[in-house]
Amino acid sequence: RSNSLISTTDPFVAVVLKIMPVAQFVLIGAALGFLAAGLWYESKRSKYFAFIVVFFICYCGPIIFYPINDIRFLFPLAVAMIYFAVIGVKQTLDWCRRVLKHKALYYLTAGSLSLLILPDIIWVQSYVRNNWLYARSSERFFEKLQNDPAYPELFAKPLHLAAKWIVQNSDSSAVIVSRWKELGIWLEGRKLVENNPQTLSDLFDYNLRDYKVKYVVSLSSWAGISEFGNLFIKSQRFAFVPVYRIANVEVYEVRRKGLTCGGENAAAPDSSNRAVFQKALLLLEDDPLQAEHLLNELVLKMGPYGTLTFHIGVAKEFSGELDSAETYFKKFRSVSQAGSYILQAWYHQDIIERIKMAAASKSMKERAERFYDVAVNYWDIGYRKQAIRMLHRSIELDSNFFPARITLSIFSLIVGDTVNARKDIQLASSLEPANPLVTGMTTILRCSDLLKSGSYAKQIELNLEIVNAYIAMGLRENAIDELLKILQKDPNNRTSLRLLAESYEMKNRYAPAFEIYKRLDILNPSNPVVTRKLHELSLQLQ
Repeated sequence: RSNSLISTTDPFVAVVLKIMPVAQFVLIGAALGFLAAGLWYESKRSKYFAFIVVFFICYCGPIIFYPINDIRFLFPLAVAMIYFAVIGVKQTLDWCRRVLKHKALYYLTAGSLSLLILPDIIWVQSYVRNNWLYARSSERFFEKLQNDPAYPELFAKPLHLAAKWIVQNSDSSAVIVSRWKELGIWLEGRKLVENNPQTLSDLFDYNLRDYKVKYVVSLSSWAGISEFGNLFIKSQRFAFVPVYRIANVEVYEVRRKGLTCGGENAAAPDSSNRAVFQKALLLLEDDPLQAEHLLNELVLKMGPYGTLTFHIGVAKEFSGELDSAETYFKKFRSVSQAGSYILQAWYHQDIIERIKMAAASKSMKERAERFYDVAVNYWDIGYRKQAIRMLHRSIELDSNFFPARITLSIFSLIVGDTVNARKDIQLASSLEPANPLVTGMTTILRCSDLLKSGSYAKQIELNLEIVNAYIAMGLRENAIDELLKILQKDPNNRTSLRLLAESYEMKNRYAPAFEIYKRLDILNPSNPVVTRKLHELSLQLQ
């Protein structure tokens, strides 16, 4: 039933699709019949038959109980089944030759059996024809088929043309992010950072920041939804400007937020679907009921698309319909080819379980602790507002619960709410004044105030004090942000370069670390530590 390689508008394919609702029972019956005949015959003559039966049992067992449903698991079984079915067909024809003495009847039977492979022949001819047309001109092929209700999507991603545009419009140092590794074949030496669209939003932002990414190459579905759309909406630091599109391949320029840009929308087969999807994602934390309504509208138009089903579950979770949300997330265990959502769905199920346990707990302190755990989980997966709401629920249950107080202060500072950050740090300080997180936050807020009026040299000194406070608190990513600010003002600040290189190395971002150590080596060629680090990192990058 796959439409990603064949054209449903192909006249032969269209005929087969019309008769398949009835013909499928004939095909299934014949396939199982010939399979049974082949197995029976082999059991009589093959000394390896017992081994094959054991293989089937041992292989099928894990597949049946494995939580992920993936059609690729059936490939080894398909090879064996075809082998036995072919034997079954051969034995059937041999039997016909012995019983049907008339040659005409024998050939009629053989011809009737050959009709069983007709759907496969038609599928293959459509696939080969699409390959040929795509090879002649991928642009014209897409223009011809893009208005079809279910065009072959795998022929709508000419990555080589997107790479060609990037090569023509960027220098050799440009870094590109994409899910599709094969893009690197045509980038003429430009670095490609592979990024899964289901990665955590913070990690996505950090990769863009640390690798100085110039472009993101994304695929759009036939319905117009970008595979990176969710990460584009959640990004706290960057805006994504569409600069080129060919078929379903889109190229976005990465810009710091605050610069003039046109947003995430690019021309798509149905841009209205994309607009509705983006609106739903933006409403998810503020108005989950309206977000769910918009997502359900898209389901009616597009069918049960994976990303829509997942986000409907999130909307139900945020609106308090926990049992219903859990049902949506459990669907991904049985949906074929849903592996990319399994981990995310499991993570949300774990959060729902924690919320239920918090609600069921009779101890106010235990409930506060559980809501605090949920808040940290939501923050990790990029739902900032939901995380802060859960921290407020924790504090409502136990106003003296220090972890919630200090975390709320940190989260408020990160989202730019310095008023509440100061209020909560005062309350946290009254509980544990000597705690390193309290002293660190106090230092950061004090230095931030002094930065507004300090001299240039004093500003660098205050920035470094903020960096050291973040490092002492274990917030390396925030320290990296501050170090990059310092280096914008003073590119040769050795202390900042050293701390930045160490931070990148700790985060296993070896390529950025290597570049910073090279800058340090230029400033101080005789430093043995820098020389050793360059050697170690060059081995890591090989």
